[in-house]
Amino acid sequence: MKYQHFERELAKAYTALHNHELEEAYHHYGRSHVLGQPYAGPHFRTHLGFLKFSIIKKDIREFVGQLIRLSGCAFVSWLGIAPKGNTGGVYVGLNTRMTIPEDLAQMLKEDSLGISEVRSKFDRNYSTKPTPSEDNQAPPPPVIPDPNTSGSDLPGEITE
Repeated sequence: MKYQHFERELAKAYTALHNHELEEAYHHYGRSHVLGQPYAGPHFRTHLGFLKFSIIKKDIREFVGQLIRLSGCAFVSWLGIAPKGNTGGVYVGLNTRMTIPEDLAQMLKEDSLGISEVRSKFDRNYSTKPTPSEDNQAPPPPVIPDPNTSGSDLPGEITE
């Protein structure tokens, strides 16, 4: 399953939020943010979760901060400039890099291996680059008209 580790952490966050275990919910939203940050959709979904958290907790600072983050998180992921390890809460700066816990680093590695396989399969199937055999062939020589001919024997020329 794609993003399985992210989905698991996000589910834990929603379950904790549903049970009003707010500290536990915030913890799992932070972990899901680290896992989802490289991908636009999961990154956006995490900030939606944080927004819901802020409403339930009645935390206006978190609410406003998450609105700001929602406005750009997918774009930042798409560009690949999201700060690694950032847990996504408003009490952490937008551009703050953080140490990624070892278990999450392993999960990210597993997810990136799956994405690499998908990308390499896509590249093999849909690449517009020449294959190695095509790449080694010299281009055909240009057709240069002979000034001593009438031009009727040039390729593609219409004669009457």
